[in-house]
Amino acid sequence: MTVAAYVLGRVGADLYPQQINTPLEEVRTFERFVGGFAGNVATGLARLGVRVGIISAVGDDGHGRFIRRFLEAEGVDCSALHVHPTLRTALAFCEAWPPNDFPITFYRTPTCPDWELQLGQLPEGLSETRLLYASGTGLAREPSRSTTLAALQRCRGRALFDLDWREVLWEDVRAYPQLVWEAAASALAVVGGASEFAAAALDPRDLLKRGPRLVVVKRGADGATIVDARGSRDVAGVAVPVVNGLGAGDAFAAALGAALLAGVDADEAVRRANAAGARDYPEDSASLRSLKTEIARGLAPAASVVLLDTELGLDAMAELDGTPLVIPLEAQGYETVGKGRLTTLLSDVDPERAAALGAVGCKLLLPYRPDLADAARKQEETAAAVIAACLAAGVLSIIEPLVYGEVPALGAKVVETAKRLARLGPNVLKLQ
Repeated sequence: MTVAAYVLGRVGADLYPQQINTPLEEVRTFERFVGGFAGNVATGLARLGVRVGIISAVGDDGHGRFIRRFLEAEGVDCSALHVHPTLRTALAFCEAWPPNDFPITFYRTPTCPDWELQLGQLPEGLSETRLLYASGTGLAREPSRSTTLAALQRCRGRALFDLDWREVLWEDVRAYPQLVWEAAASALAVVGGASEFAAAALDPRDLLKRGPRLVVVKRGADGATIVDARGSRDVAGVAVPVVNGLGAGDAFAAALGAALLAGVDADEAVRRANAAGARDYPEDSASLRSLKTEIARGLAPAASVVLLDTELGLDAMAELDGTPLVIPLEAQGYETVGKGRLTTLLSDVDPERAAALGAVGCKLLLPYRPDLADAARKQEETAAAVIAACLAAGVLSIIEPLVYGEVPALGAKVVETAKRLARLGPNVLKLQ
């Protein structure tokens, strides 16, 4: 299966403090997440239904295995997520001083696995992909710099380049403008914040003469400015209560690329990107409900179907105005049997309740390994029960199998999984 988009570059484990308004030296406990440009954007694209792969590297350690496991569970193709034999996975420790101060301490220097990516580690399918993401941080050190520029040249006219300016990661900040200018020549679109364009000494209008057909300047709460052949125009942002803006730019980039792949025009693509970037982790469930409602109101008219959960999405369902609704049935996380993973169903929603809420279908995420017999049998039983319940409730059954872990011949396993689950009779079988 051809990967529609590859994301090249920085990935690591992000450690967020459990104590806010506390300096790093006094923080007692942290929670770990997958982070970095490539990790965040790949996750965003996968959640938007894009067949996406990551091109990066981690260490042969627990953090690296955590990253791979998370991304695979999200549906990201990790066949080009390499393992460096000696370097440790990059880390980033964050402090939290809400609402707008989140200092990050990077553990990437003097080098780290993704900065050691070699040209020969680029996937063979890169030349066939529809969209490549690359970022400015990939240009900060060799050999990543040469590999990033070569990948962009290989995908000339099919790349989205994110300026991703992190001054602390550059040995010589004076090199940044010229390298960005060189990278932009291969891009279809260039994206960055106003301060990033300033750091690159770039006038967005000049970039159009370099090769890109679309330049987007992010302006935070004020939305974004589009610069293309039609001129320059602003697209308003989505008003939300901001508690933590980290990752908003990567969410913006993922939604922008997904929209471009879907063939929508620049204005609509940026509107969708603004909505995605606005999901800046509201501090409580009420704020998150409000955010989902605002996003549904803005995006439902352009969507063919909307997926909303019952925990925080009930208010948003009232904003769909005829757009078909699908409700997920699986809880976060999974149980285990041996090496296999088992789906945990939500206790407060089933196909009958989904139908009563106006849903046209129910979606079930199903981790599945055809080579793990006990787990596969139990997952098939779960899927069969859900399909039968959907049929009885008069809604579509949408089964989303995910072949996880380090699996030889992944493509063959995905095909075998599809054949087995198709025999159960779902209305829709969504493949990774």
